[in-house]
Amino acid sequence: MRKVRLLAAGLPLVVVAITALVVVPNWGGETPDANLAAAQPNLQTALQAAETYYAAHGNSFLGLMNPETPTTLSSIQQIDNYLSYVSGGPSTGPHVISTYVGDGGAYVVLTAFANGIEACWGILDLPRRAGVVDIAQSPGIYYFVSRSPSPAACNAARITSVTAYSTSGFPPA
Repeated sequence: MRKVRLLAAGLPLVVVAITALVVVPNWGGETPDANLAAAQPNLQTALQAAETYYAAHGNSFLGLMNPETPTTLSSIQQIDNYLSYVSGGPSTGPHVISTYVGDGGAYVVLTAFANGIEACWGILDLPRRAGVVDIAQSPGIYYFVSRSPSPAACNAARITSVTAYSTSGFPPA
């Protein structure tokens, strides 16, 4: 009988421990600030992977999203496999990078949607002159934000105007 009482006495402690395991991870859930904090560094990582690809492929982004074989990851995912990349589709969150290669491989646009703050962050890498969205007048790297209530609008292939841009880092939302 004594063993049963000890087990029964320990039951509330077990319930508290199980509750803590369930509740504590929810306290650390994604917040708008966390999504913003993830989107911008993830775009920087994607930019580094794209620039590595560009240098290794004759100064062209052409083929950036094409897998070398039908069963392998896309070319950019072979360089950086931490993030997910989509071509021709929108970014659905800070870890999904939408890509667009334009003007025969002359430039690349990368976007990531930050849930919660309804912003589409992006980078345009324009190593040489090409016809692109309204923010680029000369070669360089352009960081931009486009306010959007929907991830569907965060499609690198469809960005035609932006809320703010900078050549020295991400502009404020």
